[in-house]
This record gives sequence, C-alpha cells and structure tokens, in this order.
Amino acid sequence: MTHKPTPPADQAIRDQALGPGESFHLEAPAGSGKTSVLLARFLTLLARVDTPEEMLALTFTRKAAGELRARVMALLWERQDPGPDASPLELRLRELAAAVFRRHADDAQLKLTPERLPIMTFHGFGAQLLKLAPQEAGAPLEFKLLEEDEARWLKIEALEEMRRRLNGRPSRDPVRQALVRRLVRLNNDWRRLAKELYGLLSRRDSLGDFLNLARVSRDAAAYRQLLEERFQMVLRPSLEELRAGLAGCDLGKDWPAFWRELQGSAASGLIGPELPGSAPADLSPWQAVSEVLLTKQGTPRKRLSVKDGFPEGFDQKKWVPLIQDLPETVVRFLKQCRDLTPTGASSEEAAALQDLVILVGQALSVYEQLCARKGALDFVDLEAATLNLLREDDPTEVMLRLDWRLKHLLVDEFQDTSLNQMQLLCRLMAGWQADEGRTLMVVGDPKQSIYGWRQAKPRLFMASRKGLPCGGAEPLPLTPLKLTTNFRATRTLITWANEVFGGAVMKSGAAGARFHRAESRPGAPEGPVPYLALFAGDSDQAARELEARWLARQVAQALATLKERETIGILLFTRTHLPRYLQALYDAGLAVRVREGLKLTESRTVAHLHNLARALTRPQDEVAWAAALRGPWGPQPLATLARVAQMPGDLWPEKLRRFTAQTEPDDCPAGLPGLAESLSQARRQVGRRPLADILTDWLEASRAWAGIAAWEGPLGVANARTYLDLLAAAEAGLPEATFVKADFNLKEAFQPPDPRALASPVEILTVHGAKGLEFHRVFLPFLDWQPLKSEDNTPPFLLEEIPGRDRYGLALARPYVQEKPSSLYLLLRNLKNQRVVDEARRVFYVAVTRARQRLVMSGLARLDKKGNWQGSGDSPLTWLREHYRLNLPPAGSAVSWPEPEMQVERLTAVQPQTGESAPPPDLPAAWDFHPEAAPFQVSFPSGLAAPREETATVPETELAEAGDAARLRGVIMHRALQTLARGGGPPDAPSLAAALRQEGLNGPAAASLAAEIQAELAACQADPFLSALLRPDIPRAASEWLLEDRPQPGAIRRGVIDHLSFDGHDWWLLDYKTSRPAAGEDWEAFISRETGKYRPQLLAYREMAARAQGIEPPEAIRLGVYFTASRKVVEM
Repeated sequence: MTHKPTPPADQAIRDQALGPGESFHLEAPAGSGKTSVLLARFLTLLARVDTPEEMLALTFTRKAAGELRARVMALLWERQDPGPDASPLELRLRELAAAVFRRHADDAQLKLTPERLPIMTFHGFGAQLLKLAPQEAGAPLEFKLLEEDEARWLKIEALEEMRRRLNGRPSRDPVRQALVRRLVRLNNDWRRLAKELYGLLSRRDSLGDFLNLARVSRDAAAYRQLLEERFQMVLRPSLEELRAGLAGCDLGKDWPAFWRELQGSAASGLIGPELPGSAPADLSPWQAVSEVLLTKQGTPRKRLSVKDGFPEGFDQKKWVPLIQDLPETVVRFLKQCRDLTPTGASSEEAAALQDLVILVGQALSVYEQLCARKGALDFVDLEAATLNLLREDDPTEVMLRLDWRLKHLLVDEFQDTSLNQMQLLCRLMAGWQADEGRTLMVVGDPKQSIYGWRQAKPRLFMASRKGLPCGGAEPLPLTPLKLTTNFRATRTLITWANEVFGGAVMKSGAAGARFHRAESRPGAPEGPVPYLALFAGDSDQAARELEARWLARQVAQALATLKERETIGILLFTRTHLPRYLQALYDAGLAVRVREGLKLTESRTVAHLHNLARALTRPQDEVAWAAALRGPWGPQPLATLARVAQMPGDLWPEKLRRFTAQTEPDDCPAGLPGLAESLSQARRQVGRRPLADILTDWLEASRAWAGIAAWEGPLGVANARTYLDLLAAAEAGLPEATFVKADFNLKEAFQPPDPRALASPVEILTVHGAKGLEFHRVFLPFLDWQPLKSEDNTPPFLLEEIPGRDRYGLALARPYVQEKPSSLYLLLRNLKNQRVVDEARRVFYVAVTRARQRLVMSGLARLDKKGNWQGSGDSPLTWLREHYRLNLPPAGSAVSWPEPEMQVERLTAVQPQTGESAPPPDLPAAWDFHPEAAPFQVSFPSGLAAPREETATVPETELAEAGDAARLRGVIMHRALQTLARGGGPPDAPSLAAALRQEGLNGPAAASLAAEIQAELAACQADPFLSALLRPDIPRAASEWLLEDRPQPGAIRRGVIDHLSFDGHDWWLLDYKTSRPAAGEDWEAFISRETGKYRPQLLAYREMAARAQGIEPPEAIRLGVYFTASRKVVEM
C-alpha cells in the first residue's frame, strides 16, 4: 500500500495561486518554496496561451532568471520517469509540463525554446524593447549596456573632463564660480567634491526636482524654497510618529493629569494640557516637552525636584517611572528636537546646495556626452529610456504592440522593486481590467528585502497587497495570499525564529515589514536548539582573535560529522573581519570556498603583476622597476637592487642593461640576465600591443607561472589570470590610459574561488551573497555587528526618500567651520539611520533562515570596568538581549536561555587545533641602509620673527576667542587690501560677515567684527601714504606675492610679501600688521616691540625681492611695517 504524504497546511493557498484567471499578491517567507509556486504558475499559463510572448516573467538578477529558465526547460524537455519516490510537487510540475506540450502540440519544437521563453531581468526586458525602437526612446541606434565597472570608470572620466573644461572658462563663468565656491566650502578638497558628484551622478534618477530647477533657475531663493518644502515634508511625519509614540505610552495616556499636577511650577508654563500637534508649527512646543521630560544629556529624568522646575514632592509620585519607561524612539526624537530650527536650511546652505546641483548638472552633461560617443547606456539611462518608450500620454508603436500582445505578467522577488521598476510595471499594465483575462502575480517577502543600495523599496510590496499603487485609474485588483509552511528548517529553528523575530527583532513592523509566523512542514524533525558563544577579552582585538579560533575549531568538528552532500555556511554581515576568520580557518587546515570575499589587491601575486604593468608603462618609475625584480618570477637580493640603482643612466631599464652587461658572471645572480632581457623585450612592445597580451606572453616566456604557483599555489595562478582578464578589459589603446583604468577597476575586483576548495562543503560568504541559498549548518559570527558604525557618520550629502511622498530630500553636511548641521540634514540623517537599522534587522532574518538543521552564532560581549555587560548599540546581539532580557553567563560556563530555548556559553579560552601552534617562520636579517640626504632644505623668513611674549593672564576660553578674532581680522584685512591693490572696490559689511562666517566665526561675532574691519579698511583707503601705493595705475606692484629664491646651494627660501610697489621714484616693501597692543600697553611700546620682532623677516624679504626684481643694491628697497589700526608706517 502506497503511503500518501500529508500536504502542508497552506496547500490550498498554493493551489489557489495557480488560478489562471486571477491576479495575486503572494507573500512567501524564507523556505516556503515560492520559486516552485512561481514555476508552477508559469507552466499553468504557458499551457493556456497561444505563444510564449503573451507572458512575461521578470526578476532582478541574471542568475535568478537563468535558474528559472533552466528549471522550465528541464521540466519541458527532460521527460524521464519520475520514479516511485517522487514528491507530490515534482509530480504536479511534470503534469503541468505535459499540459504545455498538449497545448502546443506540433509547434512545441518552435515555441518552447530557451530564446522564446519570456523570462528575463527588468534591465534585460528594457534593453529588448529599446532595440525595437531606440530613436523613439531617445537611445543610441546601436547602443550597448555599460556594466557597473565601466559605468564607474566613465563617471570618473566625466568628472575629470568637467574639471578641465571649467578651468578653461572665464573666471566669471557661473558654473566655474560654483566650482570655486564648492571647493572653498570643502577646504579645497577636490577628491571629496568628486566623491560627492560621483554619488549624486549614480543616483541622478532621485534628483529630478533639483536638476529640473537647475535647468530653469539660478535664483538661490528658489533653492531655499525647495529645501523648505522638503523640510516640512520630512518634519510632519516625524512629529506624527513622535506624537503617536508618546500618546500610546502610559505617560501620554495620563498627560492631562501630568499637566494638572505641574501647575504652579516652572515646568507648568512650558507645556499644555494636550500633547502638541504634528504640524511644523508645533516644533517649538515639542522642544518644550523635551525640556520637561529629558535631562540636558537627553536621557529621561530620574529626578523631578524643585530645582529642576517641578513642584515640591513631585518625584515621590508616579511620574518618575512613567518618564523612565518612555519608548526609545520617543526619547530619541525628543532629544533630536532640541537641535532643530523652524527653518530647514539657511540661505548660505541653500546657496551651497545650488552650487552642488549646478555642478551635478554639468557633470551629467559631460557624462552623457561620453556615453553618447560610446553609444552606451548605464542602468539608470536604460530605465529612463524604457519609461520614455512606454509613455502613456503619447503611446509609441512598441507600446501599442506590447499592450495588444501581453496577457500575463509575473514578478519574482517583488520586495526588491524600485520606484522606476514600479513605474515600468504600471505602464505595462495601463488600462488592464479584472474581467478581460489579463493577470498579474507578484511574489516576494518584505522581510528579505536587503538591497537598499539598489534602491529596493519594501514598502512598495506592502502597498501593493490589493493592487499596484499606480495612481490614476482603479488598479488591477490583486488577491493577497500568504504562504506559511517552511520546508527548509527544523521545528526547533522555526519556533525560535517565530518567537525571537516576532517578539523583538521585527515586533510591530520594527524592520519596516510585518512579521508573520511560519509553520513547519509535515514530518519535519525537531533538531538542536540554536547556540550562542560570547567572547570577552582584554581588548576587542584579542576577543575577536579568540572568536576566530573558536569558529575554526567548531567548523572542523562539524566537518568531521558532516554527512555526504551536506553543507556548512559561514555567513558574515560585512567583510570587515573576513581576513581574520579566514586565516583562522586556514591555520586549522580547512579548505574553504570564498564567495566574493577577498579583494584581488590582497593577493601578493596580483600586487606584483600590477606593479610590473606599472613599470612597463612608466619606465621613469624607479620604485616600480626595483620592485619588478622582487616578484615571484625570481626575486633578486636587495643587495643586487642596490648595485643596479648605482649604475649610470637616467632610467632603470638602462641601468639594468648596463649592470648585466658589465658585471662579471660570478657577481651577477644567475637568473638576472635572462629576466632583464625579457623585461627589455616586453618594454619595447609597450604601445604597439595590448598591455594584457604583453604581460601574458612575458609570463610564458619567463616561465613565471612556476614562481607564482610556488608563492600562492593554485589560487595565485587563478588570481593572476583574473588580473590579466581585468587588464584586457581595461584596454584603451594608450598604455598609460589602460593602466590607469585597470588601477581603478582593480580596487573593486574580487579574487576568484580557490581551485583547491571547489569541492569543499564549507563556504564563507556575506549574508547578501547567501540570499536564495541554504546550508545544513550555519555559523553566524560577529553578532555584535553595529550597522550604523559601518556607515559614514558624516556623509558629504544625504539623499533620502521622504516617507509617503515619493519625493527625495537632499541636504549637505556642514562645512568644517560650521558648528551644527542644518535641521533638514538632521532629519534626513534620522531617516537614513532608521532605514539602515531596519534593513539590518532584515539581514539578520535572512542569515538565520539559511539554516536547515543547526544554527551557531557568536559575538563579542563587551564589559565595563565593573565587569557588567555593556550594550552593543543597534546590533543582532542587542536584539537578542532585548528578547531574552537575561544576564551574561559566568566566564567559562554554559546556560540555557528559555522561551525559546537557546544555549549560551561565555568562553575565555579556546584549545588550539592540531597544527595551529606551528612556530612563525624566521625573518631574514634586516637590510642595513641609510636614507639619502634631502637635496635641499626649505626655510621661511616668517620663522625668523621672535615669538611674542604673553603680557597678561587671560582665561583659556577668552584667549581662544580673542585669538580667533585677531587671526580672522588679519586674514580678511589682507584679502581686502589685496583686492584694493588690484583695482577692486572695498567689500561691504554683509560680504565681510559672510567671509568671516565661512572662516568659522559665529553670526553675531562675525557681524560685529565685519563692521570694525569695514571701518578700518575705509580709514586705510583714506590714508595718503597707503592709497598712493595701492593705486592700480602705479608703474610696478605685487600684492600677496609668493616667491622663492636660492640663497645658497642646497637651500630654498620661500615667503609671501604683503605688498611691493614702485611709485616711479622709490621701491617700497610693506608688511601689514592688524594686531593691537595688549591691555595696558601703549602704542609706542607696542610698535617698537613689533618692528623689532619682524625686522629679520623683512630684511630677508627685501633680499629675496631684490634678487627677483634685479634691484641693486637691495637697500634701495625701503622697508615699512604698516599698522592698519593706527594707519602708521614705521620704516626700518
């Protein structure tokens, strides 16, 4: 009698999802077999359509599309007897495949081919459409898609080209001025600006409003208005969330009573009987609430005394516990409220944003020109062109043909949909009605949306439960379905995930997605409980080393008991500690497959190959040529390199040739002549053949592969071949351009799999790389990972989606001279941090749900000085602590944490594996060398001035403030006098104040000092002596003149002269002094001291100026110290 398997509890839902006449929104959590449901629906529809082109299945990666297509083809064409042990699912799929053949009968050979199966990625579908009508879409006729590395390089080229073009424009060109102002704000850091522009170019599809504004307006007020609108958009939902959070807790529910009992105290005047609203105008009342409930440090008050503004005996009532129990989100935003201002950004910040947007627009224009030359589209352009082709207001022929043909649409991994992809789906389905036989099925799991960097929006999945949120007409209705059966994990692991994620990690949508409990498949085994190992040491590094050694030991023990075809996955949240864990695994003698873990630059072989490419491309690079002789193809002794370096000749290839020709055979290392000759031959081919071909032939001719294999084994050989492929892909025609491009691409390249570990059942990879995979045993180290620490705390800009608006907010980080970021920046940073933490919770869920039988976790438990377990910020370990609320086990002991059960052990030592204690190899003797003397010494006449003695005792803070003001007065006065000397007019007070604020002085102080400087400058202009020397028509003059001279061999003198001029009769060299006498010091004593102090400096300046201008004798130049405050010149 044949036993009939028990169907899963959600079998009726799985059957319903195959209904060919209905559209579905299917939520399928980890391990629920959603791919099988999608496959079954695809076959069901394929058996009902006339041609495959009436269907379209979209997914997000080429791998997923290829796997789905392969499974369909296998079911259709590999028609073997399923056998007696076939599962009900396999039998069902074969029945559906047979139905497909019955439907298409004699046309099956023509229709059911891989090329005609409509399974592709979003980008593949877009490219297919554009090839039909490129001109209508605004794409090149014969376009090619840029892969990510090509697009990265082209953006870098575009930024450099933009900089070259702007440097060639007139100084008053508005775009060039925007570049100058932006560089000034960034302390003249072009690399930082290039990083900003690169990031914004990559996300230009989110900058539509800003770029459109740059095209139509140069009015700074328009930018400030746009920023203010975005600020209001972000602030309102934040206040709504704050109000809802406070109203929902015990204190908020009893707020009127709290207010009544405050009457008569200082705090009573700050708050009202009702909670403030959520309008932007309510920000000030919320700041008052923050002052009442939180301490200055931003923590809930523990003391409610009269001194703190509360009534007598108030802290004896019930309010202290209620304040202490405020939700963390409420406390966090109340604290943040304090730093917010009623406006989102100042006029200066709006102007800075305008400059940046103008530059992004300019960079985009150059980038589009470079793409057009290559006939190329990147993925952002591809999506934009596809949407343009499918425009609804003026349908193209392709759009009409597609609308007539397409009947059924399936979307896999729908939780990873972006806004552009959602818009594409909406345009494909424009006008679809429920009763006309067209269907849509979207499948996904918002809990597994972990690709935020690809602009994945899990909220779109949840907003589509009953129909895609396309706006306009009524959407095609979707029937929401949920799969609940987990076919992957044991009962124990499923129960544990249900309790931990449903009770803490994803409680109440904490991860931006609602958690739904899963249930085990019929007959699922119980399995062992999860295990958590905690490590504490004298330092984080020591504890992490201990964890790595423990991990290697655990993996080795698991490997010893692993059954055939079972696998072990070591999943990492980030690659931060991968080298440490990997080294421990290697030390334990374990072969491990590494998936996109180690960078190609970390290979010694690749480092030497890349250096060899540098040496061949740049014969003048002496270090590269010396290093080329130390590679795995026959490393030469350091003494030989020293001898070669001392040979005559300008370039190393020449030195090397002479060394091998002149040195006696007994004195020349055996392999060096052949190596030198092969390098010389390779060098002569540079510029005539592709660089990759030259290196490939050289490796063969020099028999270098044996040395590479000796250094790094098979992995070194695989790394070398990967590098040669990268170099070939970077070929640009010119050797230097090829090398620079390869150098850029090398930074993002990963090592290939180690050939020795291809058959290993152990794999180490990131959680993102493990998406869609499963392992019998999962090891999850680094549980103390804090995602917010992995992020840049002060990114140069923030571009965040505003909740519920489909709009983006853009704000810039504060310049180094500004005390606080703008309010808009603070709010966007809060949104970003929340987004990062939400995604990290989902990453944790994905990691845990890869395990089939065993889950082993580990991390660092940091202790304070008293031995108490400290928090680990927002981290998986913290989320586990929030669920269990239990203390750290004693050192060296193991305990069981209940509900759900988890074994927890605190380890302080790990026994080494056999082979781990091998002594380190002996290092060679250090090479005795002496650094070469510098060819010259640089001196500065300004260093000749005697240090100023302090004449009064001033408090440190006052001294700092006074020093800043004095320094900035000097800086601005020197600039203004230089402007006058060049024929410019005197700056007004607002301009002076803006310049002072840019230098870091706060607003009131800047305004006050600006008025003083303006008055002082006007007085200097009125001084007959100085005004005569600053005339623009003076015969010869130089202001703020940077010059150098060589007073003696081996010495260079460098300085900046404030002013040098020849009035037709006399040469004058002036040094401006804006300082004032100290308190109690008269002007005569001050002037005498200052002239004596700066006399050596001015004498040196006179000597330098005389030499530069050819003035003999130097004494013909009259020296003067000009005190701007008293308008007095003292001649030396």
